[in-house]
Amino acid sequence: MRKKLKGSALLWAVCSLLIVVFVITGILALNKTYATEEINIIAEKRAGYYARSVVELTADRIEKKNLVEPERMDEVIKRFNVVTVTYGIEGCDSDPYAVVEKTNGDEVRIVAHATAGGQESIATGIMKLEGSRWVFKGYATE
Repeated sequence: MRKKLKGSALLWAVCSLLIVVFVITGILALNKTYATEEINIIAEKRAGYYARSVVELTADRIEKKNLVEPERMDEVIKRFNVVTVTYGIEGCDSDPYAVVEKTNGDEVRIVAHATAGGQESIATGIMKLEGSRWVFKGYATE
């Protein structure tokens, strides 16, 4: 009987080792997938924050009338339907920019585009003319 079982311990050890290797490989592959997904989520959030920052920077410049030459600010928004403003923000894949669009006589829409970590985000803000001042009214959802 012993002669038939000779070498079976080595076979069991090799099979056990293969099972452990397959389990560990599966866990590592799953972990890499979750890590990549988390990196993309963080990059998407960063891009969203950059886009919202660009909206707020542009709104502040419009309120302070320094988007372009101060004396021409109202003229630019009244005369042109679209004005594009580019910002150099460190950490973005490319320079984020805002497109200021006149929607009607007393309202403009600021559409900001930003990219971080390969993820692009767009944020939209609304400003209204109250008397002679432009006032930021908040974000629009699309």
